Amino acid sequence: FTHKTGSLRPNRALIKSALAMGFFSLTHILVKNIAYTHVPNPAYVTVVVLSAPLFVAGFYRLTGRRDDTDVRAGFGIVACALALVVLTRF
Repeated sequence: FTHKTGSLRPNRALIKSALAMGFFSLTHILVKNIAYTHVPNPAYVTVVVLSAPLFVAGFYRLTGRRDDTDVRAGFGIVACALALVVLTRF
């Protein structure tokens, strides 16, 4: 048997981060569901949610931070979401 170290008791930082993640997750779900009921086409909400790569790329460009990710894959998701909106209008 190996000796295991560590405590099974959650510390204060773990509890705070779990509460914050739970709060923001519930807020996200609530706001997204409200958005789905108020827009004429639910694909609009999907486009905004899937445009996160654009926001991250813009933030990196503004702050001068180097982007080591696959930018084409992120923009491909955004392009597919935009195509979804365009194709649902017909």
